[in-house]
Amino acid sequence: MYCTSDDGAFVQASDNFELSRWASPKFKFQITKEKGEKKIITFGSGGYFDGTTMDIVFFLEGGSILEASSRTAKLYLIDGRLNYAVASAPLTGFFIATCDKF
Repeated sequence: MYCTSDDGAFVQASDNFELSRWASPKFKFQITKEKGEKKIITFGSGGYFDGTTMDIVFFLEGGSILEASSRTAKLYLIDGRLNYAVASAPLTGFFIATCDKF
């Protein structure tokens, strides 16, 4: 999938904890399998995700619904609309994106 962020915001741990807008990241990911049958999302290189992976929690074959998670983040993809949220000590944020198959 190829995705472009539509909007989002984050707060990074700093002296003032100021709210900032996400800079409309563009990113790619694909659904792959780890050893065995466990499916994961593998992100392309560069940008915010830079080769990271997330475990797939729920996937409707055909890709119209997808839920994935990591220790600090959740991702939902429903009919090409992606919602992403992260909460950790150094960063809390969210963004929405539009995705297409490539």
